[in-house]
Amino acid sequence: MTESIPYEAYKTTRVSWLPRIPEHWALRKNKYIFSEINERSETGNEELLALSKYYGLIPRSELSTEKEVLANSLIGYKICDKRDMVLNKLQAWNGILDISKYNGLVSPDYSVYRIKIDISVRFLFYLFRTRLYISEFRRNSSGVGEGFFRLYSPEFFNISSIVPPLSEQRSIADFLDHKTARIDNAVSKKKQLIALLHEQKEALINRVITKGLEGKTDHWERKKLKYVAAINPSKRLEMSDDDEVVFLPMEKVSVDGIVDCSLRRKVAEVKSGFTYFRKGDVILAKITPCFENGKGANLSELETLNGFGSTEFHVLRHTKSVIPEYLYSIIHSEHFKSQGENFMIGSAGQKRVPTSFVANFSIGIPPLTEQAEIVAHIETENQKIDTTVSRIEQEIELLKEYRTTLIASAVTGKINVLEKVYALQN
Repeated sequence: MTESIPYEAYKTTRVSWLPRIPEHWALRKNKYIFSEINERSETGNEELLALSKYYGLIPRSELSTEKEVLANSLIGYKICDKRDMVLNKLQAWNGILDISKYNGLVSPDYSVYRIKIDISVRFLFYLFRTRLYISEFRRNSSGVGEGFFRLYSPEFFNISSIVPPLSEQRSIADFLDHKTARIDNAVSKKKQLIALLHEQKEALINRVITKGLEGKTDHWERKKLKYVAAINPSKRLEMSDDDEVVFLPMEKVSVDGIVDCSLRRKVAEVKSGFTYFRKGDVILAKITPCFENGKGANLSELETLNGFGSTEFHVLRHTKSVIPEYLYSIIHSEHFKSQGENFMIGSAGQKRVPTSFVANFSIGIPPLTEQAEIVAHIETENQKIDTTVSRIEQEIELLKEYRTTLIASAVTGKINVLEKVYALQN
């Protein structure tokens, strides 16, 4: 972590949200730093750029493999040059802006500002992505409802920006480039470790349901799933149309088998046209990519006796020869998913695992007592992995918070990074 070395002297400002800055720094309204550009494409032949919070401003072609937009549809789009700042006026409060590294076109709904003084664009990028400035963008935005807030140019121009001496701006940017790269690299490695831990969970499930806890499966009985579970059973409702049941759209079921039961619907609204299931059933997504990602759940904790959900679920109702937890482990295993991918039918993006595959999937079924032992082993080992993952996720959040705080402290003058930059260069 970086030591908090302050500047020798500070001065108060007339800006309420920025009480003080280093004595030799300046504050300038954005109208003296930027001019608004409203140049429009007459041909639509320039490269289309896309703006997002996470990728910044990049060629749209790098975000999508979809067919390119026809050139004549881009006539009238705004032209931006390298070093122009592009701001999504509807999402300025969310930090969606960037300094362009490209010449190209952007949406007519965006604001394009051209820098008219000698200033470091990297410094500006860090400055405008701080919580301090995002909050100020939000405060100066107008509209009804968060989704309709707009930061118009007169309000943007009236906001004051911190302007250190140019050499110091570059030093601060150099320092932050170096430090954020190291933080981002650390975060990336931790995310890779989490991915490996999730793979470890997959490998564990796959191993124990195909080889058992001790590698002995000769006493297991090989069966197709249709002989140990009813596949997509018919409805047997003993409820009135006014009764409320849990409703599960796809987004209410996680890839880890966690189910959000908060959404309720009346039986009359869902009894036709949706997938029916009962408490204790096992569900799995049949459509790509949800199937491959392992979306499914054991509904032993369903909060109503009956429920309905997305038509993109298969339902498995266990018989006396298998416990639901073991049945869920089977459909959550890589063995099941990899074979299911080979049997998918339908067009690209709409492929589904057919009922016939689920029904005819063949696997060894151990005795009930052994099933329970296997499930308990999976739960114990998964809990250990989940604990480790949770700790790493907390570490990632701390690194991200440190990154945010470090940037804000450097660009607002709370810390003096010049000595740090000197150390980096030598």
